[in-house]
Amino acid sequence: MNYLIKVTCLFFEMILVFNYI
Repeated sequence: MNYLIKVTCLFFEMILVFNYI
């Protein structure tokens, strides 16, 4: 469960970075 949350947070962070660029 913790691994899934970590992957989701990382994916969401990537989306935010791509939108910021």
